[in-house]
Amino acid sequence: MDMLNMMPERAKSSLAKVMTALTVVAGAQGVAAVAMPEPEVNVDEHASFDGYALFVPGVANAALGWTTIQTNTYTDIGSGVLSVNGQTWTTIQTEIGPTEEEIRAAEQAEMKAEMEAVTKVVCNTQRVFFFLSRIANNDIHKRMGDLRDNTAEEGVWLRSYGGDGDMEGGMDYKMLGIQGGYDRTYERNDGKVIAGLSYLHTKADFSGMGADGSGNGNFLGVYGSFIGNKGHYIDAIMKYGRMSNEITATDDNTRKTYSGDTSSNGLNTSLEYGYRQQLKSGYYIEPQVELNYSRMDGDTFYMSNGSRIDMQGSDSLVGRAGFNFGRKVDKGNFYLTCSLLREFIGENTTYMTYKTLHDKATADFKDTWMEYGIGFNFQTAPQQNLYAELTRTALADKLSENWRVNLGYRWSF
Repeated sequence: MDMLNMMPERAKSSLAKVMTALTVVAGAQGVAAVAMPEPEVNVDEHASFDGYALFVPGVANAALGWTTIQTNTYTDIGSGVLSVNGQTWTTIQTEIGPTEEEIRAAEQAEMKAEMEAVTKVVCNTQRVFFFLSRIANNDIHKRMGDLRDNTAEEGVWLRSYGGDGDMEGGMDYKMLGIQGGYDRTYERNDGKVIAGLSYLHTKADFSGMGADGSGNGNFLGVYGSFIGNKGHYIDAIMKYGRMSNEITATDDNTRKTYSGDTSSNGLNTSLEYGYRQQLKSGYYIEPQVELNYSRMDGDTFYMSNGSRIDMQGSDSLVGRAGFNFGRKVDKGNFYLTCSLLREFIGENTTYMTYKTLHDKATADFKDTWMEYGIGFNFQTAPQQNLYAELTRTALADKLSENWRVNLGYRWSF
């Protein structure tokens, strides 16, 4: 006898919501069903109970089609026999909930959903790491201003920058950084050489796609610049440091929150060449080319749900070609700047493991974009200079800057 098929559809649906097993029993009062519900669950608006419940066909509850005749008073007398208020009921059929195959399928579906959610978090982590590496790039004007008229042997400088923008995938970010350095100037017949040390700290907060997080980087650097008497210059800088990232995300499908943090060492190098061509009435144009290479090491870390993340190392190679068009005035200069940039490599691969599942996320950051803005360099006192630049990007697909402001000050002595 299939007791479930004898039940009205509404009763069957109600019991299915709460039972872990349904046992069919027979006794003097006919055929009945014993349901094992979850605690404190309402079968429907007609009955509620805390433990076992015994249902028999009847008319006392016509809407449900079953009558609750007893709850929580069973005596197990062995061999599938129950005693209820003196009545003996013998098990004739048991309907178990999900089968082992169904349970395994449900577990696989849950693991797959977890893996998909973790993959989204990892993709965002890849973007943030790449972003932190890129904003560490800077040309000589952003870093130290215009040094052509500097005649002192030594100098210290400090600059701060900030801005906001968007990353591919719908994430917004806000960034803030500070960089400082010390250098010495060595005069030559054909120009001067400036060599020094620098330190950079940068921080970014980001949100979007159900995720929030922050990242920061700290870099130590060495740099050298040659400024020729005929208007040309060469600038080189190498920075090495560590980047870290924390991210928390809530998945729309699983409604679970995932978090993780990771750190990686990185190398950033840049070589820049430019030539200032003097025009009439103090105007000038300064073509520039720059090549920037960075390398981020890989890292292995674990998400809050136990997923193992193996992030591989990645490389970036950004080329820049542009110009400054400006005018020299009594105590400084102001200029317009415009450059075309291209990311030639920009790839990262990350492997993920969650229980028995494995996945791979590959990110491609190759892109072409423009950067343009305005800037100035002004001598506030003998051997002291204030410099600033305001820029933004256009045509970028992977990482765009709505605005970035750079403000610095140099003391020479």
